[in-house]
Amino acid sequence: MPGICRRKIQGAVFNVIYIPRKRLEQQLKNGQLDGPILGVNPLWFNDKHETKYLWTAPIYNDIDDFVSLKTSPFEFKDITSLYNKSFAGVSGLYYVDLNELVARDKLDRVDTIGDQQVLTIVEKGWVDLGVISRSTYNYLLKHKKIDNNFHLSTIPHESFERRVLIPQDQKVWHEFLQPILLRLPHDPKWQKILSQY
Repeated sequence: MPGICRRKIQGAVFNVIYIPRKRLEQQLKNGQLDGPILGVNPLWFNDKHETKYLWTAPIYNDIDDFVSLKTSPFEFKDITSLYNKSFAGVSGLYYVDLNELVARDKLDRVDTIGDQQVLTIVEKGWVDLGVISRSTYNYLLKHKKIDNNFHLSTIPHESFERRVLIPQDQKVWHEFLQPILLRLPHDPKWQKILSQY
């Protein structure tokens, strides 16, 4: 889940805090963001060409899955397979193609406060499907925070890199984090952490 990392560059203490997407957008717009945003992607911040913000190397690769109940499984084939369906997503998050279908009244969206609530709404049958990151889904399943009664579509919603967004006026963060993140793919400790998800 995206969060802001606050740290004194010369110090050794990091504070990771959750900020709702709307508040995060407001802080970015007003130049009030105090630190980098972890686990996000340029497309989610309308920065496809990576010119609005500074971006680090990937932290890791992730997938957003279409999740439904095993008793009424949804399989994504193409965009039309979503027509006249309802999906649960996290409030404030941008879902590639899905937001556009909602705007065209081809798909209904129900917003929640988090990924676990997406699964709750799907489980209660209030929507046809939800969208949740595979890393979060696997973590919740592994730690028995959800039951194994969900179906993941063979074709996922999207694959993406989780990266770090840094405001342009905070280059010191980029200079500090980029070398660390470039080493991550070869770091056995980091690979062990990823295996937990």
